[in-house]
Amino acid sequence: IKEEVPEELMKILTFITNSKSMKRPISFKDIGKEFNITAPTTKRKIKDLEERKLVRIVKQGRNKLLEPNTEAEKYL
Repeated sequence: IKEEVPEELMKILTFITNSKSMKRPISFKDIGKEFNITAPTTKRKIKDLEERKLVRIVKQGRNKLLEPNTEAEKYL
């Protein structure tokens, strides 16, 4: 049974997934700019997606990049 994911989180998840398919890594900053939300709000929303096991955070140097998990495909 699929867990209900809020619409705003779905939009962020779709953005991350689409960017991944275009081979473009996505950072927290990209999410903030795209959805016009502050850094703390971005962090909270990404943490929520991570807790739902829909995205994972990959550290690359000093950057944190976001990738969709295989679980995410069930929601898109």
